[in-house]
Amino acid sequence: MRLTDLTIGVAERFDVVIDFSGAEGKSFVLNNDAKAPFPDGDDIIPANVMLFKVTKRLSGRDDSSLPRSLAPVPLIDPRTSVKTRDLVLSELDSRKFENPIIALINAPWADPVTETPRAGSVEIWRIINTTGDAHPIHIHLVQFQILDRQPFDPEQFPGRLVFTGPRVTPPANERPAFKDTIKSMPGEVARVIASFDLPSGTPVRRGDKFRYVFHCHILEHEDNDMMRPYDVVG
Repeated sequence: MRLTDLTIGVAERFDVVIDFSGAEGKSFVLNNDAKAPFPDGDDIIPANVMLFKVTKRLSGRDDSSLPRSLAPVPLIDPRTSVKTRDLVLSELDSRKFENPIIALINAPWADPVTETPRAGSVEIWRIINTTGDAHPIHIHLVQFQILDRQPFDPEQFPGRLVFTGPRVTPPANERPAFKDTIKSMPGEVARVIASFDLPSGTPVRRGDKFRYVFHCHILEHEDNDMMRPYDVVG
């Protein structure tokens, strides 16, 4: 798909191809216009991300081309999921500094582990963002797939999870695709599905626990407890 802009969260990765043919001697700036905190903040940091200078001439004819289609990505069937878990994102703001001083995913980091998927099992995790900011949520170990996003009313949560619109399928640059980081938008429930496979060759005995983490990839958030451990259990 052809794009002129792309919304990328911290630590997200996208493969892009840029065609500089016919642009010899020109320079191009990759700009950032996303407000921080995203999406309704007051700052844009940094505004200029990268400078491209098209200066080196080709030594021969450029015969490169883009394929008509990419390698297919098999979708994980939600019917194979054995459990659905909720990850609730919350913030306690400082009125003086207008910054989150405590940011949580369900509970503080030091609390006992509550997410314990079985090795090799498929689970759906619902990321419920009750905050006013977007959070790039990174789950270690797995490559997950985004199922959908759905708006809800944070004012009625945690008493009730009241959806205010239909489930929305991700854009083509996010599904079908394997990811390890997702942009969790404010007032939205994002569902991801993953198979919790341990690295190939890992000896696993029944009852063994393998510790991993999931967290927001904004540094001041993860350093203020928006990070939790989880155990893959044999």
